[in-house]
Amino acid sequence: MLNTVLVPIDNDACSEFCVHYAFDLARLLGSQVVILHVARNRDRVEAGKALLERLGQGGRFPAKRILMESDQVADTILQVADKHRADLLLLGRCMGDVLVTREGIREQLLEKSPIPVQVVPINMRHKRSFLDRFQPGL
Repeated sequence: MLNTVLVPIDNDACSEFCVHYAFDLARLLGSQVVILHVARNRDRVEAGKALLERLGQGGRFPAKRILMESDQVADTILQVADKHRADLLLLGRCMGDVLVTREGIREQLLEKSPIPVQVVPINMRHKRSFLDRFQPGL
């Protein structure tokens, strides 16, 4: 059972799509969504707070939002996954995104993660959720 889904984000379209996907998945499975932003320096902390606030409101239940400051992004993501007992790590994928260009963070997570990692492509066709049949207007 997937009780907790961790979604590391940055300020890009991949992250936004991945968060929406996580909310759909959580709604189907009754999971909690944890959104994490790792700021590499103090200059990015305020932008990270605004990003978490904006993306954290998209689900039926607000996501838990975590902001960390670290230059070791992959290790920080894995530490948060362990601390919050995440069952799944969701990563967005699009050309030139931050998780690819910065020291191969996605590859580090795929290699080191003790929990399942799902990579969500931004060009994935979005289908209506199974639950939408029973909840008109969603």
